[in-house]
Amino acid sequence: MFKSKNVQTAAHEFLHSFALPHSFTNSEADAKAQFTYEYAKTENIMDYSHHIPETRYNLWKWQWMIANTNTK
Repeated sequence: MFKSKNVQTAAHEFLHSFALPHSFTNSEADAKAQFTYEYAKTENIMDYSHHIPETRYNLWKWQWMIANTNTK
């Protein structure tokens, strides 16, 4: 599907379906972005992991709350 995919790609894309923006997206680009973090500097699965060799494995509480709300 993506040439640069890795084992986290499916989870990352699936979480977009619950209205989660990238962790580096600011609120001007996406109203759902509550916080903005520096690109490729977190272990958050909504950061990009295919550009640097680091495993992304967590979500923050506010992301869980958005995802949970959007499952209904």
